[in-house]
Amino acid sequence: MFVAAFSVFCGVASVDDPSVAVGLLSAVVTGLGMTGLFFIPAAASRELPDVIRRRSRRTAAVPGEADPDPQ
Repeated sequence: MFVAAFSVFCGVASVDDPSVAVGLLSAVVTGLGMTGLFFIPAAASRELPDVIRRRSRRTAAVPGEADPDPQ
């Protein structure tokens, strides 16, 4: 929480004429950045290609058939 508050403070303090719009913009950019940092471990996972392959095989199966690779 401290990092987010400090980020918004720095965004507002860095402009000549701070306003509510600048604060909101800084909060949105901070939120998007923190959301991106949250998803980096999942995107960098070594298991991600295997998960994608398994899901693509599962969706490629004909509806009504048993899953060839149940896991």
